[in-house]
Amino acid sequence: EKNHRSRSVAERLAFTEEGTLYGYYRHHHDYIDVVMYSMLRKNWKTNWIRITELGMRIWKTVSRKSKNPRT
Repeated sequence: EKNHRSRSVAERLAFTEEGTLYGYYRHHHDYIDVVMYSMLRKNWKTNWIRITELGMRIWKTVSRKSKNPRT
């Protein structure tokens, strides 16, 4: 249920949610669930332009924020 932004990116790119690995990842003293997504090769080939464009927009946003961190 956490990290709605990450999940929304996968869904906008037409990835399919395959399942949840409950307690799969350990971070300090907490166990975190991991949601698995997939995409068939034929869908990847169809959507690769949209995937690349969205990836570039996300990268630009992240790199801009890292250059100007909030204090």
